[in-house]
Amino acid sequence: MTMSNKSLTLIFLFIFASALSGADMQVVVKGGWGKNSDQLGIKFLAPGVLPTAPFMGVGGYEVDDEGRIFFSDSVNRQIKSYFKKEWRETFSNAEGLGEVCLFSGKLYVISRKPDGFIIFDTSAEKIEKMVKVPFKSPGRIAVANKNLVLIEELSGGLWLIENDKPRLHPAVALQACGNAEAVFGLQKDLLSENLQIIRAEISKEFQEPEVTNIVEVSVRKVFARLVGMFGNSPILATVAADQPEKIEFQRLGDPGLTISLPVLEGPYLMSSWKLCSDGQFYGFSGTASAGFQIIRSGKNFRP
Repeated sequence: MTMSNKSLTLIFLFIFASALSGADMQVVVKGGWGKNSDQLGIKFLAPGVLPTAPFMGVGGYEVDDEGRIFFSDSVNRQIKSYFKKEWRETFSNAEGLGEVCLFSGKLYVISRKPDGFIIFDTSAEKIEKMVKVPFKSPGRIAVANKNLVLIEELSGGLWLIENDKPRLHPAVALQACGNAEAVFGLQKDLLSENLQIIRAEISKEFQEPEVTNIVEVSVRKVFARLVGMFGNSPILATVAADQPEKIEFQRLGDPGLTISLPVLEGPYLMSSWKLCSDGQFYGFSGTASAGFQIIRSGKNFRP
């Protein structure tokens, strides 16, 4: 007997609710797909099939120190926020909104057509300006300091936008992970398959990155990415081939600090979990019929 999509969804929600209660996690907001203020736009690949490509749903999300959650709604061309059970929205002229990050009260949002990023003032709730970047396939965005924005080129490479002027770093392994002193990247040792963390100082002249950490790999990794900074330490996220249901986050400055979280079902995002600006991990999950939810993990790195 074949089970209906509705039955499968109910089973998934029951199992997931049980996992939440057992893993010290909390749903902080949930909603449906659509055009309303409390909904996120989505383009289904087929009836009941979630999108698997960027700019067909939510582009990214962030959480500030006060607990406000920000979303880039690519389909509805909106920047949305949720705080104390209230939804707010600001329209954008960009056709596609992607990954986001917070820095000093400003939300930085990847945009397509025009290509570049939007700076959104979270206090005034208005778009401050648009900075053009000639990327091809943008991924994550991060702010290293008040004058330097980092944007990944998913085909390889890192854009450094300094004082609104973009340049592409020649080292293809660098990612949108860094601070005022340096940017970091990830590459694989072809002989051992160990992961090498590389570092390049931020300077006027380009330089070859140096290897700063080697993460030994005993089981093949099907996913590996630097997901940001915690203090001065890069955070590495990996998924092992023998445990595809689990994603592990390791604080490289403290090799003993590792957090394990479940891989969540949902539409296309670069990772189902994100270390947000308030220093806590949040996950985005959802199904085609039940909508979406943001989950806060009880597991977090501490300074």
